[in-house]
Amino acid sequence: MSGTLYSGEADSRVGFFRYLNKIERQHRNLLPSWWNAEHKTKCVKFGLTDEWSNLAGAVERADMIEYFGEDRFPMRLRMFAESVYGSGPDGRSGTPIRTMVVLSEEGQLAATGMDFVNINLARARG
Repeated sequence: MSGTLYSGEADSRVGFFRYLNKIERQHRNLLPSWWNAEHKTKCVKFGLTDEWSNLAGAVERADMIEYFGEDRFPMRLRMFAESVYGSGPDGRSGTPIRTMVVLSEEGQLAATGMDFVNINLARARG
């Protein structure tokens, strides 16, 4: 994505600011009711100064798991981004996986790693 360190910028503030703008415009329900322009500015500033959440540093999946202590956290982040953008990096909907995770968390589905593999294989087949 342009405006990020992954596209050669020094940090991801521009891309992150655009991401927050998109959420505000199209997915306001994903933000807390108290969210406003001042909070957005503070959020971006925090992302430029915080050691862990630094917009100038790349993060690896293993780093997230270690920091948050949850092996599903990287997938949760990806699913949140897919709900904002409407699709995953491959252009396909992440809705089936999000639905399966929700059902699993509610105890309505005993999800295993193999379940996620099978869903991804089915998605790949079209």
